[in-house]
Amino acid sequence: MTRRREMALLTVLLVSTGVISAMATEQQMTTENMPPLVVSTSPRKPAWLTSEKEAALVEVRKILQEARQVAEGISIPSKLLSDSGRRRGLEEVKTRLQYDIEVAQLRAGDFSTAGTTKDLALLALAQARYGKTQDAVQTASRTMMTEAGLLAIVDALITGGNLQAALAVLDTQLQQVPGVPQRNQKRAQVLSFIASRQAKSGDPAAKETLQSALNAANAILDPSKLLIPDSSKAAALMHVAQAQFELGDRSVSAETFRRAVDAALAIQNQKKDGPSGTISALRQIAYRQAESGDQAGSGETLKLLIRSTESHGADRGHSGRRAAFAEYAGESADPGHGFVQSADRVDLGSGDRAASAAGAGNRGSQLALTDADGLGTVQKGWAPSIGIFSADL
Repeated sequence: MTRRREMALLTVLLVSTGVISAMATEQQMTTENMPPLVVSTSPRKPAWLTSEKEAALVEVRKILQEARQVAEGISIPSKLLSDSGRRRGLEEVKTRLQYDIEVAQLRAGDFSTAGTTKDLALLALAQARYGKTQDAVQTASRTMMTEAGLLAIVDALITGGNLQAALAVLDTQLQQVPGVPQRNQKRAQVLSFIASRQAKSGDPAAKETLQSALNAANAILDPSKLLIPDSSKAAALMHVAQAQFELGDRSVSAETFRRAVDAALAIQNQKKDGPSGTISALRQIAYRQAESGDQAGSGETLKLLIRSTESHGADRGHSGRRAAFAEYAGESADPGHGFVQSADRVDLGSGDRAASAAGAGNRGSQLALTDADGLGTVQKGWAPSIGIFSADL
């Protein structure tokens, strides 16, 4: 293998492990230095992309292009053609290597694979981060984004001052959601997220955006009035309540959280998937309440979660109570989270405490592995990002 090929493959390894990302990416924007959001969809150079970083990216792209050529030229030794298992294994390694290089190229702003990539969510996010707003909107319209993926792209666009593009991406996604309640839930969640970002940047439009989010949540019928009840209203109100808290409206946030709890409880009265839907919704609401600093409200929601878990199946008994703590602690994941204070408001036996500790430990281990893979969060309290650009661009 030539020296240049060795360097090319070494670069791929460094990029895939995040070592090289610092030389070609911007510093994370903090809430203190985040600029006011500007309504614009016109292409613009990202603020993080300095001349020095542009120069570094040119060199990185060249090396990655050669690395891609090397990977594409890998052939399976003829003596392994008859060994289907080993041949399949080598083919999988080659495919994974090609994908890792493609990811690295997008991270470096090389869009040469844009026309062939199957990971449209990743492409749209890269386009958003590099200021290709119109391309990002068009790419997003071609795929149904996950909740985390959508928030990641919206976050990238509004950070770059492209609020209109972020709203355009939201519209493309809403058009692909079949149910009216689900569309309003997604609208409420994303608008709440945008309002939170606007507030942290000092944009006075935050309250107006949050009101639009609340309107979307209010437009969702109560579960008792739906033919197929789900947690759309509870989830929508939960996201609005979280944003209200972040905007400083503590009392209003507490009331909205209570409305979310009521919507969650209404699900369990339905015949199909009612109890399990209520348990899932209450667990998430309690987590968000604790994260927002409302330990009293989180404790009350936790009590309701316990009751719902205990009543879901006659044979669950006390084990259902422990399961509630384990699931709730696993949702919170962080030992410094408000779960401890919230749980202290409930009469916990040693078994319950053990279950909650086990749940938190299990979730913490999962997060540790996630962090090792380079995954982060869009913003504390919102959905996790999709793993690329989350912490190092």
